[in-house]
Amino acid sequence: MTGQSIIILLLLISLPGSGLAASLRTMVEEGNKAYEEARYDDALASYDQAAKKDPDQPQAYFNRGNALYRQEKFSQAISAYEQAAAKSRDNKLTAKSHYNSGNAAFSQAQSEQDMPQSLEVLQTSINSFEQALKLDPSQTDAARNLEIARLTLQQKKEQLQEQQQKDQEQKQAKEKMKKDLEKMIQEQQEQAAENKEAEPDQEKQNQEMADRQQELRQQAEEMKQQLEQHDTTSNDGKEQEHLQEAIDKQLDAEEQLKKNNPGEASESQEKAAENLQQALDSLNDKEQNDPQSHKKQGGKDQDQEKKEQPSSQDKKEKKQSPEQSASDKKSEESAAEGSPQELDEAQAAPDQTAQDILNMEKKLQKLRQQQMSRGRQTVDKDW
Repeated sequence: MTGQSIIILLLLISLPGSGLAASLRTMVEEGNKAYEEARYDDALASYDQAAKKDPDQPQAYFNRGNALYRQEKFSQAISAYEQAAAKSRDNKLTAKSHYNSGNAAFSQAQSEQDMPQSLEVLQTSINSFEQALKLDPSQTDAARNLEIARLTLQQKKEQLQEQQQKDQEQKQAKEKMKKDLEKMIQEQQEQAAENKEAEPDQEKQNQEMADRQQELRQQAEEMKQQLEQHDTTSNDGKEQEHLQEAIDKQLDAEEQLKKNNPGEASESQEKAAENLQQALDSLNDKEQNDPQSHKKQGGKDQDQEKKEQPSSQDKKEKKQSPEQSASDKKSEESAAEGSPQELDEAQAAPDQTAQDILNMEKKLQKLRQQQMSRGRQTVDKDW
């Protein structure tokens, strides 16, 4: 949630005088007090009571969304904001509900480990910001956040495409390794069988077999290097371990053949074939147990790369009091059954430096140019 904020409207319910209205107001006031004291579970309990007594009032749902957002329960927050938007008769409140829903969806997308799911939630964020702007074009923050969400979606799509391409290359490399291993195992078994029947006094033949064994060992060494260079291993490097064991046995077989000991060489070759088979089995186990590449990708890049975050409407770190927001409260008044009151817009402390902001604006400018080249209309902004 760093670097971004939602619009905080600690809304009170204003209805024609009745015992129910007084009871609802008390519940929401208690919830707001708990919210301001960061007692979000208590706040949720009060808002839920108010919503249960009068399910048609949007204020309790909006405030509930804020409390859930602060708890980083983004999926539930989105649901609460959308309920508030559906029940609201005031376009300003509906727009703010969609705006907050967009921020919650963006945060959920950033924390989502499954890349396709992250892309889907990002699209939900974009849709929410678009709805907010449609209802209230004066929301410059929604316009800015919409562009950042679009840029982030584009970046994640590129990351997914790159990862899928990398995964495909690794898969092809692994399949080639498996086929090469199968040939090596067959060749090693054949050499072991030949040496088992060979005579010790056949020096020339034993030397030829030593040369063949050397070639096979070099193939195993090359494969081990490939496994170390490519991210195709699993099981704590078991493939390399088995290959190294095979290489050691192959080297021993070479030395025995040079000493005209084909029988002892055959024993080492049989063990080398077993080690090669173990390496092949380990690769096959990887194919069955390896998690999907997009799940490995999710989160990793988020830790390594700094993401632009949706900004808030004003750049003040200090939280406004209800008295300071009287003008905003007035703008939210509904023509029907009273108005949302005690509007309180809060700003989370920004974590972006001047250089971060400059870099973000450069990226946004590049995105706008790309959009214009494709004939897409960019969002009008007045900042």
